[in-house]
Amino acid sequence: MHSYLAYRGYRGTINFSEELQCFFGKIDEISTLVCYEGDTRTALQEAFEHAVDDYLLNCARLGKQPERPFPRLAC
Repeated sequence: MHSYLAYRGYRGTINFSEELQCFFGKIDEISTLVCYEGDTRTALQEAFEHAVDDYLLNCARLGKQPERPFPRLAC
């Protein structure tokens, strides 16, 4: 299993809450806070994809340029 999710050029974190027994995360490498959650790894991927699509749609509705992930530096 990857330590991150990927969709449309965005990466998302994967975390698990023992207390709530669910997965959760946020879109990584942008300053806007966009979160998602799911009961399974598959549900988490679907929620992440929905969150990215929703973020892009909301930016378009507001006439705002969506943030792109920060470029990674080659080491």
